[in-house]
Amino acid sequence: MNFWTIFTIAAALAALVAIIARRDWELLQKALFALVTVVEREMGAGTGALKLAEVIRLALPHISMVLKLVLSEKRLESIVESALASAKEAWAKNPNLLKSRPSGAE
Repeated sequence: MNFWTIFTIAAALAALVAIIARRDWELLQKALFALVTVVEREMGAGTGALKLAEVIRLALPHISMVLKLVLSEKRLESIVESALASAKEAWAKNPNLLKSRPSGAE
């Protein structure tokens, strides 16, 4: 194989990984918003470090391998904190988001 063939294959693979990572990133942000809300409902106020650890524990099994390759522990904590900030804004606008849902509700 010549240089340009190898370069083209590498560029295509990099683009594919970027597309997968972007899609996974969007899904991760939505999932973290939901997890932060659920954990907030369960644990309440004043348990920040414990809630952070719980959200990360719940999220890790669902993070794609592509994102796991690029996310450090500190970066994941930062992303969860960002999701929490977004959730707090949403909760302020709609306090019903923090109310427990009845069993079986979707």
